[in-house]
Amino acid sequence: MLKLVKSWIWLSMLLASLKSAYTVDYCDSSICPPGASNIGCGNDGKLAKACPSNAKAIEMTEELKKLIVDTHNKYRNEVATGKVGHLPKASAMPTLTWDNDLAETAQMNSNRCIRGHDACHNTDQYKNSGQNINYNATSTDSIDHMKEVPNLITSWYDERHDVNKNMVNTMYDPGKSIMVFHFAVMASDKVNKVGCGLTQWKNEGEWLQLYLVCNYSFNDFIGIPIYVSGKKPCSGCTTGCNTAYPGLCNESEPVPQLIDYPAGK
Repeated sequence: MLKLVKSWIWLSMLLASLKSAYTVDYCDSSICPPGASNIGCGNDGKLAKACPSNAKAIEMTEELKKLIVDTHNKYRNEVATGKVGHLPKASAMPTLTWDNDLAETAQMNSNRCIRGHDACHNTDQYKNSGQNINYNATSTDSIDHMKEVPNLITSWYDERHDVNKNMVNTMYDPGKSIMVFHFAVMASDKVNKVGCGLTQWKNEGEWLQLYLVCNYSFNDFIGIPIYVSGKKPCSGCTTGCNTAYPGLCNESEPVPQLIDYPAGK
């Protein structure tokens, strides 16, 4: 029995060491579009030198990860079950789960202390990664992250009002004055993973800013459906429905990675 326990401990330590030893080669040119540099290439993951001294990378605690994932899944479930009245139900909307590699590149973006998309944030596994960004600013000296992060995600979801059935069936750009692409990534049935980064800072003479970056396992491409509609939610799921979110597929639902689309956003 003691020998068996020792063997189990040794195996657990070996698996942990192998997991920690593996790192994504962000400088591998094959994971980004031609000419685009991955934000992870040569990036030590620390706050950029351009950040003010008060800048702080917010730790992605298990509680915060769960909040982000749950907020996404709540809204995806609303879409899938037809709660967004003018949009069709989804036949096979996956449940989102957290991905550490996507979170790593998202944090690298937020650690620049500059709001904006990066040229490439793909990983070995997700070579067509999508990205949403948002921020909040306050005149106070602190921000309640657990309160504000859901608000930032909700503002992406609010774009649903400008999305129509035709966009769901075949995504198109409605024009520069109308924002819908944040919602399109959130509601995509080709997305099943999310990872986010969060940083706050205050430039001299400005308000305190909280900057959220979320990377997704797939992007929103013009010319393909946001999701496949159906008369009954979850009817196209091969692994059954999620008990917590009955309009979504189980977490184990396979989602093929479509690699024949140009990478990046």
